[in-house]
Amino acid sequence: MLQTHKSSTPLSLCIQSFINTLKIYGEVLKPTTLSTKGNAWVASFPTPNCSIRSIRDDQNNIHSENDLPNEEQEIAVDRSPSQFDFLGKGIDAGFRISKNSNINAVTVSPGLGLLLCKCLYQKENTKFDLNIKFNEVQEFKGVAGNSSYPVLYLESFRDQKYAELQKKQHDIIGHSSPHNQCGEIHDYLKLFLEYHHIEIPKLPTLHNTRLEGGEPDFYQDYISRWNDEFALSRKQDNIVEQTSDTTPSKSSTISQGITYNDLIQAITHAANMIK
Repeated sequence: MLQTHKSSTPLSLCIQSFINTLKIYGEVLKPTTLSTKGNAWVASFPTPNCSIRSIRDDQNNIHSENDLPNEEQEIAVDRSPSQFDFLGKGIDAGFRISKNSNINAVTVSPGLGLLLCKCLYQKENTKFDLNIKFNEVQEFKGVAGNSSYPVLYLESFRDQKYAELQKKQHDIIGHSSPHNQCGEIHDYLKLFLEYHHIEIPKLPTLHNTRLEGGEPDFYQDYISRWNDEFALSRKQDNIVEQTSDTTPSKSSTISQGITYNDLIQAITHAANMIK
């Protein structure tokens, strides 16, 4: 399930609905040997992760009319996510942590955990009231440079008596993560993400409200690089247009036997070297 969120409130409702759905469908499967478990994480787009249209027989996905990503493409992804593939370290990390999920625990990524801690702070608006558990760290291949990675989860107990048993057990061995520790978890996760240069997600509390502190740093850097690439692309287009105006036809040749297309390729290559 892929969801795009523009504020903390729908994010918290989506997570709680997801867990409730796991429980309900788990009850449906109870007569069988099957059950349900869940994993949730966040990844930022269009940077540092990216989306590409899935390869289909009826369309060409190798070449795009627009070399640079644009808002129209992002809207298309939001509307029809099933037609796209999603790539990036954020996507890979989410799949890695899923091995720790079980029917009583929905695993969440550090980025999502950070956002959910904020949802708990603002639960009067977000209505989020689930306890975030943080009991251990593990190493995941290819994630955070193979360093210790926090294993976070939200409880999704199907049996109330088992839930009470687990609570007593956690209290005794010191693995409990009550709401009043959420601030410590939040600060730890923020420091973890900063140290490993993993993007820190930001969402306003309510839809159509200002984002506190402005856009994330990684997004501002992306916009700066996008503008540079766009300016270079326009410069290349202008060079090609000027050459086209002074060239008789595409089939004509230069005296040394160089074709018009060869000339265009050479000019484009030279333009790519312009900084």
